[in-house]
Amino acid sequence: MSFNPTSSSFFGAGYSNSGNAIVIKTASDATGTTVGTSFTAIAATDTLKTLESHGLLVGDRVRITQDTTPLNGLANATDYWVRSVSLIPTTGIISPNALTLSPSIGGGAVYITSDITVPGTIQQMGPLDEVTNAEAIDDWRKVVFGIMEMLNSKWNGTPAGDRPRKLSIFRNISVDQQTGETVYNYSVSCRVAVQAMEIVGE
Repeated sequence: MSFNPTSSSFFGAGYSNSGNAIVIKTASDATGTTVGTSFTAIAATDTLKTLESHGLLVGDRVRITQDTTPLNGLANATDYWVRSVSLIPTTGIISPNALTLSPSIGGGAVYITSDITVPGTIQQMGPLDEVTNAEAIDDWRKVVFGIMEMLNSKWNGTPAGDRPRKLSIFRNISVDQQTGETVYNYSVSCRVAVQAMEIVGE
């Protein structure tokens, strides 16, 4: 793989722009963006194989909803986080649509108990997991924090070889010895062509 500058390649399938503004759903939004309508669980690799291209990235929050048959190892109408997206051998076939899920960000893979194919939906949910709808309205600081955490998570979830060379994102966490509060410091570096005020090409 190599660096892909398109917005959807970084923000995932839930990225869209409407009215010339980026729209990002918060964690408490009840609906997401449907990225799959049928999927197969494979016990040997704890893999979920969709029957269509899902466009999900590591760290994306997804909600699995089954129409009828319970999916062994995954709870219905429950949020999970994408742990890996890769080309995984399944019954001798390389599938570009395979992924593993975790019940928490950066956690272990969900254990799939048996192979099964079910109808249902995979939805990509809002990435601002630290922000509720009420907070998004009442406290813009929460929105800023949620966006920075999202950017940092997306950056760290992108393989080093696929990251741009002209833009970088770093986070440092420390503790204020006076107040005991945890301090998150974010550093975003952009190399810009002065005349055009645009990001320098890779």
